[in-house]
Amino acid sequence: MNHLEPSLTTVLEFIGITRIHRIAVEHQETGGKLLADSINAAEHQVDALIAHLAPALHTAEQEEPA
Repeated sequence: MNHLEPSLTTVLEFIGITRIHRIAVEHQETGGKLLADSINAAEHQVDALIAHLAPALHTAEQEEPA
């Protein structure tokens, strides 16, 4: 059970950060191939999230006034 994520979400929302992306690594308790596969999947999810968010960041940087 994940007790950390709801607490962090509450704190982040309290300070105004409402756009939160979650990527989890599972099977820490079992280890082995299941953990390795989960880490690999999470790394791919991070790469996909970066690819999704990067264009918006680049656009926002160009729109800032000089």
